[in-house]
Amino acid sequence: MHDNPLVSIITPCYNSQRWVSRYLDSIIGQTYNHIELIVINDGSQDNTEDIVLSRQDELEKSGVRLIYHKQENQGLGGAINAGLKLVSGEYFTWCDSDNFYTNDYIKTKVDFFSLHPEFDIVRCDGYIINDGELDKPLRLMSAGEKNKFNQKLFLNALETKDFHFGCAMLKTKAFDKINPKREIYPSREGQNWQLLLPMFYHYRSGYIDKPMFYFVYRKDSISNAAFQKDLGDRIAQIDEYQKIIKTTLDSMDIDNAERQKYMDIVTQKYAKKKMRLAKKYGDSKLLKDQYFLLLENGRASLSDKMLYLSDNSMYVGFAYKAAKLFAGLLKKVGAR
Repeated sequence: MHDNPLVSIITPCYNSQRWVSRYLDSIIGQTYNHIELIVINDGSQDNTEDIVLSRQDELEKSGVRLIYHKQENQGLGGAINAGLKLVSGEYFTWCDSDNFYTNDYIKTKVDFFSLHPEFDIVRCDGYIINDGELDKPLRLMSAGEKNKFNQKLFLNALETKDFHFGCAMLKTKAFDKINPKREIYPSREGQNWQLLLPMFYHYRSGYIDKPMFYFVYRKDSISNAAFQKDLGDRIAQIDEYQKIIKTTLDSMDIDNAERQKYMDIVTQKYAKKKMRLAKKYGDSKLLKDQYFLLLENGRASLSDKMLYLSDNSMYVGFAYKAAKLFAGLLKKVGAR
């Protein structure tokens, strides 16, 4: 029998043999000893399965019960869907197998919930590091954020402003109340918006101002693959992000007018991103289409107009670059 609440961790794995041992080390090293580790092998073609199962005894000796599930490849969202059905902990979190935790991650968050029962979500800071340079953090995930302790994060997450997803832990009962089927849109591009947007809408989020998570930047990761390719790949990724958010909003029990307001925010956000990509890659038609989309919805800013005109005027283009440089300098001065 355990007095401590059970914590479930969902971990999708796909061809993870190079880093899954490092991740398992961070689970075995936790100072909290009532953990349910749900590993979803998402169709790996390497030795991921052998490595995970070979560590089962070590995991159990450290107080971690391993639940291992293998399926055909469905991507991150599909793997999380499978893991959600297996969660039995009072709290749950999720982590990709190429990232890892500090050894006090679980205990610190469980203690937070015990001390602050008014919260149903707790987040923390983390380090961003390059694969192969784990001892040289590039920066904190919270770098540049003005209000890390904001408790109502729905709009911040929707707009990706003054916000990072961090590594969240949720109360399972709260999640089940708004998602009793434990189903999210199974995108191959991720799971954070699907899991957290509804939670942020309904509940308050606590924050621990301490880095307890390592996000490992890999050039060959799913999220970064599109950045190595052409404009078409970048636009396809943005379209999928937009679909994730809009599908999640559709699944939420909110008023239609309110939902449409949020849909408009998402449309504006990604139209602006596409405009800047179009400028970078020299796609005048895409830039024009996205500008007029913003214009039709009354959401085109002066900056958007200058960017659009800069595509047709050398002088406006120079003015746009100068204004952008000046804004960057002001930002640096303000940060000092």
